Amino acid sequence: MDLQGRDLALLVSLDVLLEECSVTRAAKRLGISQPAMSAQLARLRDLFGDELLAGNAHGMTLTPRAEAMRSRLGAALEDLRQVVTEARDFDPAADARRIRLAGTDLAFALVLPALLAMLAERAPGVTLDCRPLDPAQVAADLEGGALDFAIMRSENAPESFPGRRLGGAEFQVIWRRDHPALCGGMTLDAFCALPHAVAVAEGAWVAEAVEAALAALGRRRRVALSLPNFLLLPEVIRATDLVAVVPEPMAAACGPGICRAAPPVALPGSQIYLGWHRRLQGDPAARWFRGLVAEATARYRRDGA
Repeated sequence: MDLQGRDLALLVSLDVLLEECSVTRAAKRLGISQPAMSAQLARLRDLFGDELLAGNAHGMTLTPRAEAMRSRLGAALEDLRQVVTEARDFDPAADARRIRLAGTDLAFALVLPALLAMLAERAPGVTLDCRPLDPAQVAADLEGGALDFAIMRSENAPESFPGRRLGGAEFQVIWRRDHPALCGGMTLDAFCALPHAVAVAEGAWVAEAVEAALAALGRRRRVALSLPNFLLLPEVIRATDLVAVVPEPMAAACGPGICRAAPPVALPGSQIYLGWHRRLQGDPAARWFRGLVAEATARYRRDGA
């Protein structure tokens, strides 16, 4: 049997016919005319190569094949109804799914505090499986189902996949409040003269952008410390005379003891996206989670400013 959409609809009619054993009553239940119901029965007989319902002096009775499939057909259609109903009636408060989310340590630092608080309040049964972002592998992981979502820069977002913009990545310079060389604020000369701490996460693109911007001005800086991620930078800066370029939300969240300012060189911005595979585009649970991540990001930016 060819399970195209039109034949699946016929199976619903067959289920009613097998239950009612009457073309007239089945037509009434389905809200169609008796001739239309008779035409569907004729198509079903052709599809199955069996009479299915045979007329006798007392009405219609099921053939042996129809009798054998009756309970299995009803159960199969009920399973399909539950699949459709569950998708339509997604309830975060009652859900217990595991969502696999990739991102950099910085992305998680910016998003997770607010996101986890909202999950605890609105969907306590939902769990997050957070994984490191591999830009070279992210498309294959989303395509193959190893990941559900990924937070990434626009440069790393697979072009053929849907995405939701979470915001722009701007940068600031940070230094400790009582830094002996920066009483007058951050200047280009001070920026180049002072030792820097840099993060080399996700291909060191921020460090490279700073180097390129300085080179365009004929200037250079001295990198005294390289770290594997951005999260270590605030405490290093708080305890040393180093300076660092960090994403603006992180600079805003550093708290007392840390000064911040716009870099004295123009740095290119970068857009941050939440990406997913096309198969999740219309899924109610996926739509809900995408909105939650966007809300968590907006809350962090608002509260951290």
